[in-house]
Amino acid sequence: AAAANIVITADGTLDLNSVELDIDASGAVTLDGATVTIKGTGASKYGDDTATLDFNGSGAVSETGMTSFSITPSGAITLTAGAASTWSTTSGALTITSASAATWSSSAGNLTIDSAAGSLVLDGHSGAQLTSSNSGEVDITSAAAVDINAATSFSIDGADDSSITVTGSNKDIDISVAGGGTQELRLASAGSGSSAIHLNASDGGINIDSNDMITIDASDEITIDTNSTDGHIAITSFHTAGQSILISANQNIGSILDIDAGIIDIDVQDT
Repeated sequence: AAAANIVITADGTLDLNSVELDIDASGAVTLDGATVTIKGTGASKYGDDTATLDFNGSGAVSETGMTSFSITPSGAITLTAGAASTWSTTSGALTITSASAATWSSSAGNLTIDSAAGSLVLDGHSGAQLTSSNSGEVDITSAAAVDINAATSFSIDGADDSSITVTGSNKDIDISVAGGGTQELRLASAGSGSSAIHLNASDGGINIDSNDMITIDASDEITIDTNSTDGHIAITSFHTAGQSILISANQNIGSILDIDAGIIDIDVQDT
């Protein structure tokens, strides 16, 4: 075997050269120095198979030039920093994968997820839940359109006064059922006041178009008023034969049809 080369220089430096170096100790081994450098030209291993491997120092731990870095323990990994920290890549993707339920949280302040150069994709294969568990609101703000698509039904519920509003001038809201068949567009209110359903056109008219009949049923009065001095009410039928307009007040012998007008003008084309 090749002989070891041990040199102690005049300034006290110990220079040890050997083919292999095996240090065995039944107790602790301590290396102290202003700077300690341990390196190998081939594969290197630090640690043991039974106890803890500790890196402890008041300065920074730095690694430069490593082609890849792999940590594969049989137990848990805990990373704890005493200051703001960054986990990033200079190129390529950063993937974080968990084999079980996982939590990503902030104990103080906001948690920000920012896709600066692309889209943010959240994919819950069995569902997705966005919850504000305390008193804070959920605020969705978009610089462009917001598109919500559901393969089946969707539901929006609020426990307090709510609104859907378009604030831009000359912009519309369309609510439609477009699939055809016997579909219905339903507006329902369980309110008990006199305006349980309130349609208010504050600066324009109300236009109702139907390709078939229009039916209005009320358990009490129906009132149609126009309040302008030049306003009028027109009921027109384009029916060409038979009964065109029916005013029926014949539920009972005491029912009264009351027409109150300054002038009544009735024109007929036939008798």
